[in-house]
Amino acid sequence: MKALFIVLVLFFSSLVFAEDISDFEIEGMSIGESLLDYMSEEEIKSEIEWSNDNYHYKSKDFAEVYSFKKREMYEYLSFIIKTDDINFLIYGIYGNLDNNIEECLKIKKNIVKEFETIFPNTNKRDSKFSPSFDPSGKTIIYYTYFIFDTKDEIQIECFDYSKDLEVKNADGLAVSIISHKTVSWLKQAL
Repeated sequence: MKALFIVLVLFFSSLVFAEDISDFEIEGMSIGESLLDYMSEEEIKSEIEWSNDNYHYKSKDFAEVYSFKKREMYEYLSFIIKTDDINFLIYGIYGNLDNNIEECLKIKKNIVKEFETIFPNTNKRDSKFSPSFDPSGKTIIYYTYFIFDTKDEIQIECFDYSKDLEVKNADGLAVSIISHKTVSWLKQAL
């Protein structure tokens, strides 16, 4: 736990000089890079097909691609890409770490403090809510978003799934860098 926190803090401390969202990295990857630098075209297309149903209520302009390869800081990553882009440019990156909700909230609190120091004038939103995908209302998502003037966002979220949903999902932390185009798409409903 202590080592993970130090790694996360060092990661975010290096972002002090970042000027725009593409200057940020998760596991060495940035918005605007080609996902082909990290995955094969076959892997990407397979993941698009596999995750298609996750966003059945949205346009098919974007898709989420998962990489379950163990990384330095995160257990798995996911990427938002445009489906019609032959270069598979990255529009969003999520670093995910499975852990219990108590540990997740501690890590989240420390990351948020670090960001508040780095970006004192950035619009910050905190909340917790029960998502619509859990009709029981027992799943809770705790989140903090840092919203830039460009409408790009950095998000820190802790997921506390209901016991019924824990069969498919693990509680844990998600740290993401997402472009304003991705934010618009994620807010979209058909």
